[in-house]
Amino acid sequence: MADCTLSNGVEIDIDLSKITVKEYDSLRNPAFMDKQGYETIEKCSGLKKSDIEPLLMDDLRKLVGAIVRKASRPITDPN
Repeated sequence: MADCTLSNGVEIDIDLSKITVKEYDSLRNPAFMDKQGYETIEKCSGLKKSDIEPLLMDDLRKLVGAIVRKASRPITDPN
């Protein structure tokens, strides 16, 4: 099951193992994205900046929200 589904139906799986704590901290305000914020989303979502920029604001909020939700869940044992 995808971590986030955008309004266009694209399903995104978030991989937090691709980012550092410092990079995660760069996502505090998705309304004011900077270079580091885009790079962080690119790393953990697989999307490129050129895919992120045309997103509707609600989709960006969903994506960042999915990253934050996943980061706040306990780590589960895959075994």
